[in-house]
Amino acid sequence: MNKITSTLKKAGRLLKKQYFKGSGFTEKEQYHLLSESDMEIHYFLKKHLEILFPGAAISSEEDQSEDTTGKSRGNRIIIDPIDGTTNFIMGKPYFTISVAVETGGEITEAHVYNPLSDEYYYADKKSGRSYYNNKVINVPSPTAMEDSIVVIGVSYKPEKINLYFKTWSRLLDSCRKCLFWVTPAQTICNVARGNIGVFIDMGCSTYGQSAGALILKNAGGRMFNYDGTLYDHGTTGGIFISGGVDDKEVLQSRNSSPA
Repeated sequence: MNKITSTLKKAGRLLKKQYFKGSGFTEKEQYHLLSESDMEIHYFLKKHLEILFPGAAISSEEDQSEDTTGKSRGNRIIIDPIDGTTNFIMGKPYFTISVAVETGGEITEAHVYNPLSDEYYYADKKSGRSYYNNKVINVPSPTAMEDSIVVIGVSYKPEKINLYFKTWSRLLDSCRKCLFWVTPAQTICNVARGNIGVFIDMGCSTYGQSAGALILKNAGGRMFNYDGTLYDHGTTGGIFISGGVDDKEVLQSRNSSPA
């Protein structure tokens, strides 16, 4: 078993216990919650990954102090202890632990794990493949927009919600169903697996998207920056992903650029 996989499985067992027991939480800022479990998993992963990757920077959603130090040394581990904290707190079993290995500014290994559903996604640059519970996954052949499920990475700020509807109204009107979720890592993996046709997130962070981006790429999907340019690891400001829907069709469904 991959050493990171073993660590994530242990962290997952700990997180699963906390999910059923319940976790206290605070508010980082308005609309942004932080559970006690976020910090417990953060420290658990940091401790074990520092042993597996001596000298590498550990860059975490819950401790961003080492964001750039790893790049100068060529090695950085990017973690999101709980991607989908709000879901975790409210008892919705759609959240993951996400870990990406960055070498020379490029993601070379990716892990995304949901301990509740026991879904484990893995990808590495060397093999060029992505796996779901040890089975190779690929983005399916393109399907029509009207047959596709679209997921929006919801923002709780009213102006952002309104902007989603203003910018993507044609897409939302034409798709089979639109859902609003707040777990980019697992949602990107579900695009790679073929469960979701399009994913749009106006404010997805490096922590939530780094591992998923390699999993999607190896599965044959493409990720774009919010302005429509091809995604490059480290860019921020929003993303959109087309899995089973033609990229051009998605772009043509956009009404205007975000303000």
